[in-house]
Amino acid sequence: MNSKTMSFESRRPHPFCRKPQQQLGPFSAQASWYSLPNSFTWHFSTDMTPAQFLDQVGPAAQAVCKQTGIPSSITLAQGILESGWGRSQLATVGKNLFGIKADTSWTGKVMTLPTREFFRGKFITVEAKWRVYDTWEDSIRDHAKFFFDNPRYAPALINSTDPEKFAQEIQECGYATDPQYAEKLMGIVHSRNLTQFDVPRNQWTLLDWARYPTNA
Repeated sequence: MNSKTMSFESRRPHPFCRKPQQQLGPFSAQASWYSLPNSFTWHFSTDMTPAQFLDQVGPAAQAVCKQTGIPSSITLAQGILESGWGRSQLATVGKNLFGIKADTSWTGKVMTLPTREFFRGKFITVEAKWRVYDTWEDSIRDHAKFFFDNPRYAPALINSTDPEKFAQEIQECGYATDPQYAEKLMGIVHSRNLTQFDVPRNQWTLLDWARYPTNA
């Protein structure tokens, strides 16, 4: 994996952000919006190759990028990392590509799977409820909306035209408990040349709910 080295320790946390492993317990519904379900619960399908996965979800990621500004490269990298190229049980059964949990605000269908959370310097296994969608396209759209619905991601939205900064900000604002999450995303972006899917800002036509912070 051709990943770049990043240092999170040298960056001061944005006031909107919080460190999930310090302020949220591992059994909290909001301990981590992203968590990778344990590999032993996955049921893999070998029918879809990585190229076929990108052919299927790439256009949807670009369409949502045009409507929201969320970088397609990071959307795709998250989907790859969290679903194992669309092969995980959560992705195949629940159509959830991004490991987004079903918190109290979620009114749709849910499924329960074990997950690994990074807590107090180590990974532990807990049960978690996950959002269920009808299609991967619905998952991609809800993934983008999630960032606008949660004010703590304002620093990420401000940097949405820079995929690397966006990845760093969602890491620091609590999307994942894995301390190497942003680095893993950028490794996938570079190794798979996913920036080719990004849409320039002058081609965006934002939806009504895709409201950016005033200094974005």
